[in-house]
Amino acid sequence: MEMQLIASKYDKIPFPYFLVDRKLKIVSVSKCTFNIFDEESHFLDIVGIGSKKKAAKFILDTPSITKIELNLKTKSNPMTLFDVYIQYEGKNFIHIFCIDKEESVDQIYQAVKTLEDDLLYANHNLLEKQEQLEKLLQQMKEMAIKQDSLATVGQIAASIAHEISNPLTSVKGFLQLLKPHLIEIGKGHYADVALEELNRANDIIYEFLNTSKEKNKDRQPILLRKLINDIILIFKSEAILSNCELTYTVNDPELMITVDVKQMKQVLLNIVKNAMEAIQISHKKDNGMIAITTRIEDGHVVIQITDNGIGMGKETVDSLFKPFFTTKEQGTGIGLAVCFEIVKSNNGRIEVASAEGQGSAFSISLPIHK
Repeated sequence: MEMQLIASKYDKIPFPYFLVDRKLKIVSVSKCTFNIFDEESHFLDIVGIGSKKKAAKFILDTPSITKIELNLKTKSNPMTLFDVYIQYEGKNFIHIFCIDKEESVDQIYQAVKTLEDDLLYANHNLLEKQEQLEKLLQQMKEMAIKQDSLATVGQIAASIAHEISNPLTSVKGFLQLLKPHLIEIGKGHYADVALEELNRANDIIYEFLNTSKEKNKDRQPILLRKLINDIILIFKSEAILSNCELTYTVNDPELMITVDVKQMKQVLLNIVKNAMEAIQISHKKDNGMIAITTRIEDGHVVIQITDNGIGMGKETVDSLFKPFFTTKEQGTGIGLAVCFEIVKSNNGRIEVASAEGQGSAFSISLPIHK
């Protein structure tokens, strides 16, 4: 099979790019590749004779983005040294980027320029559509609030988010690949800013997708202390770095509840994360406190998460679980609305008590496993 030109975001890369399968057969290439290499069906056909075994083992046995130096046969020279970068895509395909050692700086500059041009073009298009998008978002908000449900907005958002998330993953991988070279030429901040924004975009997409998931399909019994201890473990390091004391008082070590474990972890993670942010906003750097306690009331277990953060006024408390309501500058207003729906779908309820300057207490009531 001859090399096939790929019509994708990789086509503009100013250095050779190959998409290969797990047998290293070439699936497609970038336009630039035709100018440098002869058309071959297998990637090892362009690798120098002395490097074939080394290349095959390295490419197939390496689990993540990495680099190797290889002599490759170009149209003009049978022994040209390249930096070869490897990036996996799922279980079936491998991205291979080849940068000539002697021309690497110039090629990276060209890649950065291409990225800059693409970002400027994308930004221009987004600005043109901003008014239209704002109107659509307002309509979605009104629809969700009117129906008192996240189902409709979730279905709309999911269809959009699925289309966005895959390209974001590819772009993120490419930025990670370029970052070491960007640092070398003093452009490391390009990658840092772009990766930070990509992570934020992915977080927003994750929240939107969770509004449309069918709930309550995977309920199973779990020890309450295990569920909460898993959350404590996740936030342990962050709590130490934030000088925040995170505690859990176990009242009944054998108490069990029946819930969708993944969804309930999402609820607890969201609330504890919000509590840490509230403490940071209140500037309580030395005496931040988040306490998780449990008690039994009327055949239910009540999980209470109390913090001494900035707290909230009555108006905020009353609107806290409404879709799109947020007090955060970059918040989506989806997180707590999703938490409310998850707890409700698990036959529970969630409430909050708070006062400005005094902190907040979230209470989650769930049926005890029988």
